[in-house]
Amino acid sequence: MQDEEPTQWCLPFSLKKCFKRKERQEQSPKKSSRFFGVTLDSLYKVQENLVSEEGIICPTVVYHCICYLKNVINLEGLFRVSGTWSEIDFLKNSFEEGQIPEFSVCENPHSIASLLDLFLRQLQEPLLSTKLYQEFLSAVALPEADRIKSVYQVLKKLPENNLHLLKYLIQFLYEITLHSEHNKMDAKNLAIIFGPILLGNGEVDLSITETIQIMKTQSSLVELIITNYPELLEESIPKKNASISI
Repeated sequence: MQDEEPTQWCLPFSLKKCFKRKERQEQSPKKSSRFFGVTLDSLYKVQENLVSEEGIICPTVVYHCICYLKNVINLEGLFRVSGTWSEIDFLKNSFEEGQIPEFSVCENPHSIASLLDLFLRQLQEPLLSTKLYQEFLSAVALPEADRIKSVYQVLKKLPENNLHLLKYLIQFLYEITLHSEHNKMDAKNLAIIFGPILLGNGEVDLSITETIQIMKTQSSLVELIITNYPELLEESIPKKNASISI
Protein backbone atom coordinates (compact mmCIF):
# COMPACT_ATOMS: atom_id res chain seq x y z
CA MET A 1 0.00 0.00 0.00
CA GLN A 2 1.41 3.35 -1.01
CA ASP A 3 1.93 6.14 1.51
CA GLU A 4 -0.19 9.25 1.25
CA GLU A 5 1.45 11.87 -0.94
CA PRO A 6 2.33 15.32 0.41
CA THR A 7 0.27 18.29 -0.69
CA GLN A 8 3.09 19.96 -2.63
CA TRP A 9 2.81 17.43 -5.48
CA CYS A 10 1.22 18.79 -8.63
CA LEU A 11 -2.23 17.21 -8.77
CA PRO A 12 -4.95 17.71 -11.40
CA PHE A 13 -7.33 19.21 -8.84
CA SER A 14 -4.73 21.68 -7.55
CA LEU A 15 -3.52 23.51 -10.63
CA LYS A 16 -2.21 26.60 -8.91
CA LYS A 17 0.29 24.56 -6.91
CA CYS A 18 2.07 23.71 -10.15
CA PHE A 19 3.17 27.31 -10.46
CA LYS A 20 4.18 28.38 -6.96
CA ARG A 21 7.89 28.74 -7.58
CA LYS A 22 8.26 31.11 -4.66
CA GLU A 23 6.83 28.49 -2.30
CA ARG A 24 9.41 26.10 -3.70
CA GLN A 25 12.18 28.42 -2.62
CA GLU A 26 10.67 28.93 0.84
CA GLN A 27 10.46 25.17 1.32
CA SER A 28 14.19 24.67 0.75
CA PRO A 29 15.81 22.45 3.39
CA LYS A 30 17.20 24.24 6.43
CA LYS A 31 20.55 22.51 6.16
CA SER A 32 22.83 22.94 3.19
CA SER A 33 21.32 21.06 0.25
CA ARG A 34 23.37 19.18 -2.33
CA PHE A 35 20.77 18.73 -5.09
CA PHE A 36 17.25 19.72 -4.07
CA GLY A 37 16.05 23.30 -3.76
CA VAL A 38 19.31 24.82 -5.04
CA THR A 39 20.22 26.89 -8.07
CA LEU A 40 21.50 25.09 -11.14
CA ASP A 41 24.60 27.29 -11.20
CA SER A 42 25.56 26.37 -7.64
CA LEU A 43 25.00 22.68 -8.38
CA TYR A 44 27.23 22.78 -11.46
CA LYS A 45 30.07 24.36 -9.50
CA VAL A 46 30.60 21.16 -7.48
CA GLN A 47 32.23 18.57 -9.73
CA GLU A 48 31.38 15.61 -7.50
CA ASN A 49 27.66 16.37 -8.03
CA LEU A 50 27.97 15.94 -11.80
CA VAL A 51 28.27 13.20 -14.39
CA SER A 52 29.57 13.57 -17.94
CA GLU A 53 28.27 11.35 -20.72
CA GLU A 54 29.24 11.95 -24.35
CA GLY A 55 30.11 15.56 -23.60
CA ILE A 56 26.81 16.35 -21.88
CA ILE A 57 27.08 17.17 -18.19
CA CYS A 58 24.17 16.68 -15.83
CA PRO A 59 23.58 16.33 -12.07
CA THR A 60 24.26 12.89 -10.61
CA VAL A 61 20.69 12.50 -9.38
CA VAL A 62 19.33 13.11 -12.90
CA TYR A 63 21.82 10.72 -14.50
CA HIS A 64 21.09 7.83 -12.17
CA CYS A 65 17.31 8.32 -12.28
CA ILE A 66 17.29 8.30 -16.07
CA CYS A 67 19.65 5.29 -16.25
CA TYR A 68 17.22 3.33 -14.11
CA LEU A 69 14.11 4.53 -15.94
CA LYS A 70 15.56 3.51 -19.30
CA ASN A 71 15.36 -0.07 -18.05
CA VAL A 72 11.63 0.30 -17.33
CA ILE A 73 10.81 2.56 -20.27
CA ASN A 74 7.74 0.48 -21.17
CA LEU A 75 6.22 1.08 -17.72
CA GLU A 76 2.70 2.33 -18.23
CA GLY A 77 2.08 5.87 -16.97
CA LEU A 78 5.76 6.80 -16.62
CA PHE A 79 5.82 10.24 -14.90
CA ARG A 80 2.01 10.28 -14.81
CA VAL A 81 1.63 7.72 -12.00
CA SER A 82 2.88 8.90 -8.62
CA GLY A 83 5.56 7.15 -6.63
CA THR A 84 5.50 6.14 -2.97
CA TRP A 85 6.42 9.07 -0.77
CA SER A 86 8.47 7.09 1.77
CA GLU A 87 10.58 5.69 -1.08
CA ILE A 88 10.99 9.11 -2.70
CA ASP A 89 12.08 10.60 0.62
CA PHE A 90 14.58 7.78 1.18
CA LEU A 91 16.09 8.26 -2.29
CA LYS A 92 16.23 12.03 -1.89
CA ASN A 93 17.98 11.82 1.48
CA SER A 94 20.49 9.32 0.09
CA PHE A 95 21.50 11.65 -2.73
CA GLU A 96 21.67 14.61 -0.35
CA GLU A 97 24.08 12.62 1.82
CA GLY A 98 26.33 11.97 -1.16
CA GLN A 99 25.30 8.35 -1.65
CA ILE A 100 24.00 6.61 -4.76
CA PRO A 101 20.96 4.66 -3.56
CA GLU A 102 20.10 1.18 -4.74
CA PHE A 103 16.92 1.77 -6.72
CA SER A 104 16.04 -1.92 -6.67
CA VAL A 105 14.99 -1.63 -3.02
CA CYS A 106 11.99 0.42 -4.15
CA GLU A 107 8.86 -1.65 -4.64
CA ASN A 108 7.31 1.10 -6.75
CA PRO A 109 9.37 1.96 -9.87
CA HIS A 110 7.33 5.15 -10.28
CA SER A 111 9.13 6.47 -7.18
CA ILE A 112 12.28 7.01 -9.27
CA ALA A 113 10.36 9.04 -11.87
CA SER A 114 8.78 11.02 -9.04
CA LEU A 115 12.22 11.75 -7.60
CA LEU A 116 13.37 13.20 -10.92
CA ASP A 117 10.15 15.21 -11.09
CA LEU A 118 10.80 16.51 -7.56
CA PHE A 119 14.37 17.54 -8.36
CA LEU A 120 13.24 19.58 -11.38
CA ARG A 121 10.27 21.04 -9.52
CA GLN A 122 12.45 22.21 -6.62
CA LEU A 123 15.06 24.02 -8.69
CA GLN A 124 15.06 27.63 -7.54
CA GLU A 125 14.53 28.76 -11.11
CA PRO A 126 12.74 26.76 -13.81
CA LEU A 127 14.97 25.01 -16.30
CA LEU A 128 13.71 27.08 -19.22
CA SER A 129 14.55 30.28 -17.29
CA THR A 130 12.23 32.91 -15.87
CA LYS A 131 13.96 35.56 -17.99
CA LEU A 132 13.00 33.77 -21.21
CA TYR A 133 9.48 32.83 -20.11
CA GLN A 134 7.62 35.33 -22.27
CA GLU A 135 9.90 34.74 -25.26
CA PHE A 136 9.13 31.03 -25.19
CA LEU A 137 5.39 31.63 -24.96
CA SER A 138 5.53 34.17 -27.80
CA ALA A 139 7.56 31.80 -29.98
CA VAL A 140 5.14 28.90 -29.62
CA ALA A 141 2.21 31.21 -30.41
CA LEU A 142 3.60 32.07 -33.86
CA PRO A 143 2.24 30.51 -37.08
CA GLU A 144 3.30 26.89 -37.48
CA ALA A 145 5.75 27.66 -40.29
CA ASP A 146 7.78 29.96 -37.99
CA ARG A 147 7.33 28.16 -34.69
CA ILE A 148 10.24 25.69 -34.63
CA LYS A 149 12.80 28.21 -35.84
CA SER A 150 11.64 30.77 -33.27
CA VAL A 151 11.71 28.29 -30.39
CA TYR A 152 15.20 27.23 -31.46
CA GLN A 153 16.39 30.85 -31.32
CA VAL A 154 15.09 31.21 -27.76
CA LEU A 155 16.64 27.88 -26.69
CA LYS A 156 20.03 29.19 -27.82
CA LYS A 157 19.72 32.00 -25.27
CA LEU A 158 19.59 29.60 -22.33
CA PRO A 159 22.66 29.42 -20.06
CA GLU A 160 24.99 26.56 -20.96
CA ASN A 161 24.22 24.55 -17.81
CA ASN A 162 20.50 24.78 -18.51
CA LEU A 163 21.07 23.61 -22.07
CA HIS A 164 23.07 20.59 -20.98
CA LEU A 165 20.48 19.44 -18.46
CA LEU A 166 17.62 20.22 -20.85
CA LYS A 167 19.19 18.17 -23.63
CA TYR A 168 19.77 15.18 -21.34
CA LEU A 169 16.19 15.32 -20.07
CA ILE A 170 14.46 15.92 -23.42
CA GLN A 171 16.51 13.19 -25.08
CA PHE A 172 15.07 10.75 -22.55
CA LEU A 173 11.52 12.07 -22.91
CA TYR A 174 11.87 11.66 -26.67
CA GLU A 175 12.94 8.05 -26.11
CA ILE A 176 9.86 7.50 -23.95
CA THR A 177 7.62 8.63 -26.80
CA LEU A 178 9.17 5.98 -29.05
CA HIS A 179 7.71 3.39 -26.64
CA SER A 180 4.34 5.08 -26.18
CA GLU A 181 2.50 2.03 -27.52
CA HIS A 182 3.48 0.34 -24.25
CA ASN A 183 3.90 3.16 -21.71
CA LYS A 184 0.97 5.27 -23.00
CA MET A 185 3.10 8.40 -22.68
CA ASP A 186 3.33 10.24 -25.99
CA ALA A 187 4.76 13.75 -26.37
CA LYS A 188 1.41 15.35 -25.58
CA ASN A 189 0.97 13.44 -22.31
CA LEU A 190 4.55 14.14 -21.22
CA ALA A 191 4.18 17.82 -22.11
CA ILE A 192 1.12 18.18 -19.87
CA ILE A 193 3.29 17.05 -16.95
CA PHE A 194 6.53 18.84 -17.80
CA GLY A 195 5.14 22.14 -19.10
CA PRO A 196 4.62 23.71 -15.65
CA ILE A 197 7.78 22.08 -14.29
CA LEU A 198 10.12 23.41 -16.99
CA LEU A 199 8.56 26.87 -17.33
CA GLY A 200 6.99 27.82 -14.01
CA ASN A 201 4.70 30.84 -14.19
CA GLY A 202 7.13 33.69 -14.82
CA GLU A 203 6.68 34.79 -11.17
CA VAL A 204 3.18 36.07 -11.97
CA ASP A 205 0.10 35.48 -9.82
CA LEU A 206 -2.58 33.91 -11.99
CA SER A 207 -6.26 33.15 -11.65
CA ILE A 208 -7.45 29.57 -12.14
CA THR A 209 -8.72 30.45 -15.63
CA GLU A 210 -5.43 32.08 -16.58
CA THR A 211 -3.51 29.16 -15.11
CA ILE A 212 -5.40 26.64 -17.26
CA GLN A 213 -4.77 28.68 -20.41
CA ILE A 214 -1.10 29.13 -19.62
CA MET A 215 -0.76 25.40 -18.96
CA LYS A 216 -2.12 24.69 -22.44
CA THR A 217 0.44 27.05 -23.99
CA GLN A 218 3.26 25.57 -21.92
CA SER A 219 2.23 22.07 -22.91
CA SER A 220 2.25 23.08 -26.56
CA LEU A 221 5.80 24.40 -26.20
CA VAL A 222 7.16 21.33 -24.41
CA GLU A 223 5.37 19.00 -26.82
CA LEU A 224 7.04 20.82 -29.70
CA ILE A 225 10.47 20.55 -28.04
CA ILE A 226 10.06 16.82 -27.34
CA THR A 227 8.68 16.00 -30.77
CA ASN A 228 11.39 17.99 -32.54
CA TYR A 229 14.22 17.01 -30.21
CA PRO A 230 16.62 15.90 -32.99
CA GLU A 231 16.24 19.21 -34.80
CA LEU A 232 16.17 21.51 -31.77
CA LEU A 233 18.68 20.00 -29.36
CA GLU A 234 20.56 16.98 -30.65
CA GLU A 235 23.33 18.86 -32.45
CA SER A 236 22.94 22.32 -30.99
CA ILE A 237 24.58 21.90 -27.57
CA PRO A 238 28.34 22.49 -27.35
CA LYS A 239 30.07 19.57 -25.65
CA LYS A 240 32.12 20.32 -22.57
CA ASN A 241 35.69 19.20 -22.21
CA ALA A 242 35.53 18.07 -18.61
CA SER A 243 37.36 15.55 -16.51
CA ILE A 244 34.16 14.41 -14.86
CA SER A 245 33.60 10.69 -15.10
CA ILE A 246 30.64 8.39 -14.57
